[in-house]
Amino acid sequence: MKRPLLIAAVVVSLAAFATGCFNVTRDYQEKFYYQLEYNPPAVSGPNFDNVVVRIGSFQVAPSYQSQKILYSTSKRKRKPYEYHLWIVNPGDMIADLLVRDMIEAKQYRAVVDVRSSINPDYEIEGIVDEIYEKDDNDTWFAVLQMRVILMAHQGGKKTVLFQRNYREAHSVETHTPESVVTAMSAATKILSSKIQADVNAAIGEYEAKKASEVAATN
Repeated sequence: MKRPLLIAAVVVSLAAFATGCFNVTRDYQEKFYYQLEYNPPAVSGPNFDNVVVRIGSFQVAPSYQSQKILYSTSKRKRKPYEYHLWIVNPGDMIADLLVRDMIEAKQYRAVVDVRSSINPDYEIEGIVDEIYEKDDNDTWFAVLQMRVILMAHQGGKKTVLFQRNYREAHSVETHTPESVVTAMSAATKILSSKIQADVNAAIGEYEAKKASEVAATN
């Protein structure tokens, strides 16, 4: 006589499920992940067919060391978007984009990253000091500031050729996180172009100096 009771229990359970007594839906906020994206900037200048450049790691300042996209509504205030995040560490994204941009420029024999076993002639390192959305009343900006160091490798020694700060505040078209990322991509492209121009000039000067020193010893 236990079987009818079991069947009745199953019927009651199914009826309860059908009428919504058991809530199987999950309430959660979807997260969105973003990456910087733009076409490589056009870069002019001499070619260095005998030069290998390595892009080292780009660290991020502790205040901005987060995958969450940060925004600011006042000078000393930073807040994170809980559900809008960078797909990876922004420093890694910027370093990878600079590698791609310099390869596309075709001015060096090779441009490599930290994973390469090739010994470079020159190396670029960087620190992302600021990367955030700045809300200035009704106007928003994507702010990107970096410190960049260029070093020459020669005879097992590293020589610092320059250390410079780069900053860009690019206006945001609409007040949405996606538009902020679009503006940040534009800011990154501008700084990539400036960094490449400075690196090319410094390497040109250093290569000319080396050639002059070799000529003087002959």
